[in-house]
Amino acid sequence: MVAKEAISKSLIRRMIQHFAIENEQKSKVGRLKLGVGIAGTYFEDILAMYLRSYLSPRTSGVKAHLGKTLAKAAVPDITTTKNGRNVAFIELKSNFNWHRQDHWRDINRKYEVYRKYVGQDAIFVVVLSKALLKDEPLVDFKKGCKVEERNICVLMEEHPGSVFHGTPVATEPKVCEPIEPLFERIGSLPGHSNT
Repeated sequence: MVAKEAISKSLIRRMIQHFAIENEQKSKVGRLKLGVGIAGTYFEDILAMYLRSYLSPRTSGVKAHLGKTLAKAAVPDITTTKNGRNVAFIELKSNFNWHRQDHWRDINRKYEVYRKYVGQDAIFVVVLSKALLKDEPLVDFKKGCKVEERNICVLMEEHPGSVFHGTPVATEPKVCEPIEPLFERIGSLPGHSNT
């Protein structure tokens, strides 16, 4: 049995460490940012690793794929399959600093494609941080997303890379919503069962 919030805290610790290293490198090379997508890609890799580790002893034959293409306009960040059949799609967002008025636009567009392949209860979203939208209540933050509210997990309020006057804001794994219940829902989907 997984300790309460152990996966969530470990995932957050890894992301805090990633951003600490990235911020140090940025200051050494004198850049505002190192590259687009680095944190997002790392977040996908780490989350897929944790999901595989979680599902492996619980369900046989389930695989978690990164960037498995469905259609020209739709490549889920993580796809779970069993016997070659798509079972669930997981979209990840590392930051919601931009598109403040409509931060779900991209997710909602993909949702319309994904639901043609799996049921609406098999589409999930994991948000690393609400960042600049942290003052918005969680229930309001999730409004406007077509994905079922219970299938959306917001791991942190503060962004793990936030720096205020040279000091990192997030230095410990403070969990907003634990990811463990979402992993349980993914593992219990009918297509993943061992029966």
